[in-house]
Order: sequence, then C-alpha cells, then structure tokens
Amino acid sequence: MKEDQVDRTVGDPADPIHLLDFPPDAVDRVILGPKTREETAERIRDALAARYPNARLVRAVPNRANHTYDEVDP
Repeated sequence: MKEDQVDRTVGDPADPIHLLDFPPDAVDRVILGPKTREETAERIRDALAARYPNARLVRAVPNRANHTYDEVDP
C-alpha cells in the first residue's frame, strides 16, 4: 500500500497497521461469529446504529449438512 493512500497508521512501527477511511454506505452487513458473546453483539449493534444505519447485523450459524455457514438474524 502506498503511503499517500493511508489515512491513519496505528500499532507498532515495526509492524504497522494502515487504516483507510470509507463511506458508511460501503458497509452492507456485519457477520457475527457463532460464538460471539451477547455483550459484544450489543456493542456492535449500537455501533452499526450510530455509524452504519443501512447495514444489517447477521450471525453465522454452522450448517453441518453442507459444511457451510448460514446467515441468520441474531
């Protein structure tokens, strides 16, 4: 990634993490893992309502019949 494309850099200078700004409408959904704790899900739900009002929150649930995950409403 080129330096002029980075909006912010965090973390250890030896192993930096480059962050990019993006428009809120770029997020259409957030997928919670099957083991996500309820308090974590609630914090994410609050963040979505405040910053990404058009994004859906779904939970990935293992589908053992076909070895995939189904997305369901939490």
